[in-house]
Amino acid sequence: PPDRSQEFVAIATFNFGPSKDVTQDTTFESSNASVAATLTTFPGWVTTGIAGEATITGTVVGVSANTSITVRAADPTNVIVTPSNDVFQRGMPHQFYATALYEDNSTSDITELCTWTSSNSDVMIIFDENNSKGRAWGITVGNTTITAICDGTVATTSATVN
Repeated sequence: PPDRSQEFVAIATFNFGPSKDVTQDTTFESSNASVAATLTTFPGWVTTGIAGEATITGTVVGVSANTSITVRAADPTNVIVTPSNDVFQRGMPHQFYATALYEDNSTSDITELCTWTSSNSDVMIIFDENNSKGRAWGITVGNTTITAICDGTVATTSATVN
């Protein structure tokens, strides 16, 4: 949606050795700053503007890659939290996602735009910090309700920890 921030991450892959996050060393540019403007003071961060599409290009040491971003002015007709009504293992990490559904049947991942809570944090905790939103951890056997509040829309799912 407009007037939001979205973080992009640049990962370099090499012929040998592990991949490396090079976001801080990357220069990001937008093909249409009215739709999505890059923030030079915060590498990887983009702020959204008017509805439309833009290409975000990241360049580091002469190597470039790009991805697209779509800004929708419409509010979602529904938000769905997944996985839904699932069983999780105790002592293991899990990831929940919030997906916005729009009138034109398109969808978008809005996980990072939501506020996340667990109705029973003794059973499962869920993180609400940037870059960890929707990440959960099964603590003890039991049931809980996971809630995502996304720009006023509330979506829930049940979670059982075994």
